[in-house]
Amino acid sequence: MRKIVLIGGNGQLGTDLARAGRQPNVVLTSLTHLDIEICDTASIEKVLSGFEPEVVVNTAACHGAKQYTSADQEAFFRVNGIGAMNLARFCRRHGALLIHFSTDYVFGRERTRKQPYVEEDPPCPVNTYGASKLAGEYLVRAFCPKHYVIRIASVYGSAGCRARGNSNFVKMVLSKVRNGESLKVVNDQFMSPTWTRAVAIKTFELINARASFGLYHMAGSGGCSWYEFACAIIQMAGLPARVQPVATQEEDADEIFLRPRWTALDNANLRRSGLPDLPDWRELLEEYIRTEEKTAQ
Repeated sequence: MRKIVLIGGNGQLGTDLARAGRQPNVVLTSLTHLDIEICDTASIEKVLSGFEPEVVVNTAACHGAKQYTSADQEAFFRVNGIGAMNLARFCRRHGALLIHFSTDYVFGRERTRKQPYVEEDPPCPVNTYGASKLAGEYLVRAFCPKHYVIRIASVYGSAGCRARGNSNFVKMVLSKVRNGESLKVVNDQFMSPTWTRAVAIKTFELINARASFGLYHMAGSGGCSWYEFACAIIQMAGLPARVQPVATQEEDADEIFLRPRWTALDNANLRRSGLPDLPDWRELLEEYIRTEEKTAQ
């Protein structure tokens, strides 16, 4: 039996990873922040040693938008950087594989870019969150040879994001439209919308295939603006509503959280490993909406 410990199992991605982990010959233990503190090495050693995991999956992260105070900014690096390093050191000592999730926000400085980023492209974050996640990537690679660092993008799932009141962009758009609210969405920020269930399934495919350790992008194929994404959500849900496209407001050069204009990802290393790519983002969205409608019935 393969022993897997999932950290952040009650989150949006963690919920789908826990479901995808229900496989023969897999014993998956799901932990939350109440069970383990990844910023505390003693907590990691005490909790994880008791499970003797062969694989540790880390979805824990500090994220958010406006983070003005020093304490807020330090929290990014404490959780996303040092916390990731602590898990990497544990996994190295115990010979475990570490799967660490990162983000498309390690990119974004190239504002006129039109080509999705591949794993070999140099990172270029524009905000503290992206920089802290990039630090975590480097620390995982430095301290744990057996690792998969997986960058995901603009995720949505059934569970919703706990930091956003169990919501996400898809849920927010549908809620506003059904409540008769008007929608204005930026048309100059581009990314790769991604269903967390697709990421979860592909993560276990990566594990079971014993793919080469390293960095992988795992996002819905292709890319679009947030405006195009919102329009697709409404159309696929069959709702009679329109979205007004707007431009991103000019940002202050001293702003802590700059919005990246282009972070679409290309899953090149997945294809190189011989695994099928994730479907087009539209296909994933359509299946998600269809699945949510069935669940609601």
